[in-house]
Formats: sequence, C-alpha cells, structure tokens
Amino acid sequence: MAISSLVPVTEEADAKTFNITGAYLTSKAVANFPAGGYTITTSPTTAQVEVQFYNNSTASTSFTTVSGTIGATLSFDATSVIAKDVSNFAGPTIVTITLTSEVLTPSNISGTLDTVTTTGTYNTTGALYLLVVGGGAGGGGGRTASGDRGAGGGGSGFISNGLVYTNNSTSVTIGNGGNGGNTGAGSGGAGGTTSFGSLLSANGGNGGIGGTGAGSVLAGNGAGNGGDGAKSGDQRNNANASSAIYLSVTNGTTGGGGGGGGNRDTTSNGNSGAGSGIGTGGNGANINATPNAGTGYGAGGGGGRSGGNDFTTAGAAGSAGVVYVLRGF
Repeated sequence: MAISSLVPVTEEADAKTFNITGAYLTSKAVANFPAGGYTITTSPTTAQVEVQFYNNSTASTSFTTVSGTIGATLSFDATSVIAKDVSNFAGPTIVTITLTSEVLTPSNISGTLDTVTTTGTYNTTGALYLLVVGGGAGGGGGRTASGDRGAGGGGSGFISNGLVYTNNSTSVTIGNGGNGGNTGAGSGGAGGTTSFGSLLSANGGNGGIGGTGAGSVLAGNGAGNGGDGAKSGDQRNNANASSAIYLSVTNGTTGGGGGGGGNRDTTSNGNSGAGSGIGTGGNGANINATPNAGTGYGAGGGGGRSGGNDFTTAGAAGSAGVVYVLRGF
C-alpha cells in the first residue's frame, strides 16, 4: 500500500481537514483525536475513503464513507489518522473529521456538607449543590363520636435539589413543622416552605385530615405521604417515605406520619410513620398510645385516634425542614 508523505492538517474549532492526493493513495495526518464521536466527510462526496485512527499502542477499526459521510466512535485518544481513497478518485479529496461528542470520565461529587436547620444567613459563596426539604405536616385530630375512623397522618415535606451559584450571602428560611389537628376532627397544619434565597425552595407537606364517622380519612401528601386513618377491622394505606435519590448529598429519606386508629379494639390500631436518615414520620395513635410527632427533618406527625371523648386524641406535629449544602466539590 502506497502511503503519501505526511500531509498538513488544517484545524478549526473541532474540525480537522487534510487531503488525499490521488486514487488509492493513503495519507497520514498527525493530530490529537480525543475519545468521542466523530463525523467524517469527503469533498467531493463522490470520493469515498477508509479511515483509521491510532496511537503508539492501539488502532481503531476502519470507517468507510458512504456518499461522502460516516459517523465514527473512537474509544481511545488517538494521535494520528490514515485515510485511503477507495473509489479510484484522481484527487485531491478533502477529508474533514469533526468531533461531535467527547467522552468524559466523571466522578461522584464530594465535598464539605453543611446542615442548615435554623432560619438565617448562609455566607459561603460559589457553586453549591443543595438538598432542600420543606417542613413536615401535622397529623389530623380524632373525632369524638364512638365508632369513628382515626385521623390521617401528616405528609412529609416536599424535596428539591440542584446546583446553584451565588456571589453573595444567601438568606435561608427553614419551614416549620405543622401543628397536629385538634380533637373534634381538626385537620393537621401544613408544613412551612423551606427556601435558599430565591434560588431553590421546597413546599411543606399537607396536613392529615381529621377523623370521620364514615368513608375514608385521607392522609396528607408530600414527598412521603401520611397513612390513612383506620376503623375497626378495615384496610388502610400505610405511610410511605420519599425516594432515596439524593445519595451524593445524604443517604436517607423522610416520611409521612402514620394514620390513627379508631374505636377501642386492637383491629383498628394506627400504623407506623415512614422514612429514615433525613426524618421519620410519627406513629399513629392506637388503643394504648397517643400519636408521635415527626422526628428529624421534614417528617409528618401521626394521626389521632377517634372513638369517644375519653378516648379521642389530637394529632401530632410534623418536624421542621432542613437545607443540606454541599460545597467545595
């Protein structure tokens, strides 16, 4: 195979251009070709070429143009390329190799994690990766008539995350936890909104609905929903937790509060709160215990029990939100 002398390469942005001077000749060009995706074209498009990339230890498979173009994926960093005319074109053939996508080698972000739990000013500037959790809602209060259904648990705070950049100190507001609903079927209070200036915010969860005499008692919703209130012997939806999809910041979830029980028998006990790591929803009330407040951050409070003045309980409060700030990554 005849290889012409080293040919000059014209470089412009991500495109490299060189010539093949005659039919069935092979030209060599020296240039840096990082691993990635390329488009190879010829001018005129009636001239077809076979191209291979290589370095001092590795060579690529060949890429042959069709109608003057072909896409190529290069899995290594090459330092040279050869291009051979395969169409018996007298030349010159202009070959252009354009980088269309470059292969990057990412790494998981890591840095210093700050946990902001009180309203105030955050003074670190620059690139910051945030996880913002709204306040958890309160569970509903039980209804006072005998035979009623327990109250719903409060929903956890909603969650937002993302990269922000700031050149100035930032005002931070931590959403409060919602109050539990009063006896007499009071609904639980919503959690407060947590915000990192105007850059990122997360709403609080919605309060659990108070106990009722008929029908279902729906829990408050949020990133994790509260549990529904129970009545003697029936099925109810348990509380659930937010998704654990923020592992670069913290390995955890927060959850809704459990729904409360109704009546005075063991078949209508309240259910448990959900979530761990960020926050845990409070358990719903049962025949032997009052509901628990949410613990940690952004967790819903448990729902109260229903079933008579001497048995009914109020709902429990949710817990306040939080801002996690990863810096220095």
